[in-house]
Amino acid sequence: MLRRPFALLAVLAVALATGAVTTSCSSTVIVEEACEDGLASCGGDCVDLESDPTNCGDCGVVCNDAECFAGECVGGFVCDPPTTNCDFSCVDTRWDRLHCGGCGVECPSLAECVRSQCVGGPACEPPLEECFGGCVDTRFDPFNCGECGLTCAPDDSCQLSECVGGPGCPDFLTDCFGECVDVDVDPLHCGFCGNDCPSGSLCNGGECSPVCDGVCGTCSLPLSLPSTVPQTTGGSTSGQGDWFASSCAGSPGAELLHSFVAPAAGTYVFSTAGSSFDTVLSLREQASCGELLCNDDFGGGGTQTSRLSTFLEAGQAVYVVVDGKQGASGPYTLTITGSVASACPTLALPGVVPQTITGNTTGATHTFVPSCTGFGAAPEHTFTFTPPVSATYRLDTVGSTYDTTLYVLGASCTGLQLACNDDTFGLQSELFIALTAGQTITIVVDGFGDQSGSYTLNIE
Repeated sequence: MLRRPFALLAVLAVALATGAVTTSCSSTVIVEEACEDGLASCGGDCVDLESDPTNCGDCGVVCNDAECFAGECVGGFVCDPPTTNCDFSCVDTRWDRLHCGGCGVECPSLAECVRSQCVGGPACEPPLEECFGGCVDTRFDPFNCGECGLTCAPDDSCQLSECVGGPGCPDFLTDCFGECVDVDVDPLHCGFCGNDCPSGSLCNGGECSPVCDGVCGTCSLPLSLPSTVPQTTGGSTSGQGDWFASSCAGSPGAELLHSFVAPAAGTYVFSTAGSSFDTVLSLREQASCGELLCNDDFGGGGTQTSRLSTFLEAGQAVYVVVDGKQGASGPYTLTITGSVASACPTLALPGVVPQTITGNTTGATHTFVPSCTGFGAAPEHTFTFTPPVSATYRLDTVGSTYDTTLYVLGASCTGLQLACNDDTFGLQSELFIALTAGQTITIVVDGFGDQSGSYTLNIE
C-alpha cells in the first residue's frame, strides 16, 4: 500500500505554526506539551502555583504540613519566631538542650544550652558529689548514702552518710518504735520513748516543761551586746536550754541568744572561732524570730568553727544564736566585725533587653551575702534595672571567668533577696524573675566564697 507523505507534512506544518516543534541541526524533533492558561510547567508537569503545596508560588517550594493559598504556605504546623519546628514541636534552639543550635543537637549530660551552645558539665560543688551523671549529697541521699550506688533499705534513711532507721540510729538519736528521734527535744518521746509531754508544754533537755513566754518562746533572756564593731564576747552554753532547731544542723544542743543592733549600714561577720566545741551559728530577726542565716562548719572539712556574713541596715536588730551540734555544749567565743557599705548601685542600666554588661570585681567592696549560699566575703558589683514591659526576665553570668553568684534585691539595695542562684552552667549563674513594667530592681554580681574576676552579665 502506498503511504501518503503529504499527510505527515501537513501535521508538521501545523506543529511549526503553533511552536510545539523545535528543530536543530540534527534530525531530532522534540515535542513539549503546552500548559493551559493559569498553569505552569514544573518538572514536566502542569501545576497551579497558587494552590500546589509542592510548588507553592514557584517550582520546588514545598509547604511542610501546610496548605498553599494564593502562592503562599499557610496554616499547618507553624512556629512563631524565635522558635523552630523540630519534629513538630516548637523549640527555642538557643536554650533547648535537646535541640541546641539546631534540631536534634543534644547537649551532653549535665550540660545546658546557652545561646545555641552547650555549656557546663558534671562539675559538682562541695558538699555535692558526682554520681552517675548527677550531683548528689551522699550525706543524706538514700540511694547514694556515703558513696555512689550505696542504697539504704526501703524503710531506712540516710543520715550523715549512714543508713539509719531500720537497723539502728546514730549515736545522737534514739530508735523509738522504728523512728529515729532526739529524746532531748521530741515532745512525743521526751527523755525516753513514749513519754508524751502534756498539752501546753514542750520537751527541753529531755524533760517536759511549760511553754515559756520569753524571747522567741524561750525561757531565758538574751545577752545584750553593745552596738559596736569589732567586739568579742564569750561564755558557756553548758546547762542552758535547747529552744531552737537550726536549719543547718540535724540535731541542736544547748544555746545562748545575743541581742545585737547594727551601728551603721554595712556587712557584718559573726564567728565562733576559738570555741571549745562544735558550734552552730544562726541569725534571727528580733521582730519575728525568723531565721535569717545559719552555718554549721564554715569552709567544710569538719571544722568546729561557724561563720556568717550578712548585710544589715543601720539600727537593724538581730538575735545571734550560739548553738551546739548534736547536743554539744561548752565554752564559746563570739566575734563580730563589720565594714561600712559601699555605694549601691555601681551602675544604673538602661531599661532595654537584651543587653550584656562586662566588668571586673577584683578590688571592689564586699557588702552583700547571697542567700543561696549563706556565706561569702567576695567583692561585688551592683546594677539597677527597670524593665520596659511586664514579663519574666532571664539573667545569667555565662562568659565570666570565675565562680559567680547572682541575686536580685529591691530598688534600694536593701531588703530580702528576691531571687538567688549560685551554679547553673558549671560555675556560672542563672535566674529567672517575673517583673512588672517600671519595677526597679538591683542586680548583684557576686562571687562564691571570696572569688572575684572578670564577669559577663546578660539580661534578656
